[in-house]
Amino acid sequence: MIKNESILTIIVCTALLGGCASIMHGTSQEMTFQSSPEEVTVTVSGRVIGKTPVTSRLDKKSGQSVAFSKDGYKPVTMELTTTLDPWFWGNIVLGGFIGSTTDGINGSVNQYSPSQYFVTLTP
Repeated sequence: MIKNESILTIIVCTALLGGCASIMHGTSQEMTFQSSPEEVTVTVSGRVIGKTPVTSRLDKKSGQSVAFSKDGYKPVTMELTTTLDPWFWGNIVLGGFIGSTTDGINGSVNQYSPSQYFVTLTP
């Protein structure tokens, strides 16, 4: 009887964790973009987010690009780099297949690194 209660407790705890990275850091991250000169248009994966200096909350997705453009200057485009959120390993250690799957599906397994970009445009 005690063995069944212990197993049930472990299953319930694992399910309640949801996803360690999801709970600890969420599915989006604050990103800051600055430039020289200022007032440069910042576009992330085809969506204009504002003019520099700008801080915006972006969904954590791998494979996104950021473009900086301003009339009279050469545009700059680069990939937003992501790394594995260390909290993802909390799911593995705690045996949370459900949590790790959740983190993978909703993007919280990723984190942007760096979270701040500074670009100098050339005329």
